[in-house]
Amino acid sequence: MRDCVRDADTVARVGGDEFVVLAEQAGLPLAMKIAERIVAHIELPFALPGGTARIGASIGVALYPSHGADLDGLMKAADRAMYAIKHTTKGAIALAEG
Repeated sequence: MRDCVRDADTVARVGGDEFVVLAEQAGLPLAMKIAERIVAHIELPFALPGGTARIGASIGVALYPSHGADLDGLMKAADRAMYAIKHTTKGAIALAEG
């Protein structure tokens, strides 16, 4: 995932299979471009001893201050967007409401 973001951005594992990307000073076009890069990178096939495997990703995007005024608000907005899209399709990106 680090290969999909700028050097100044932060990638952190929150738990399980959930990660957060903090991209400061990123408007909607850049945030969506980063999310698209991550989905494309994660969906690349990889080799396992028994053959080739693929996985998908669902990403929720939240922007400050439109979707939250603090970290907790932004995390909740991104989480809601991610779960909304996760239950309908894989390899997709959803923008938080607000």
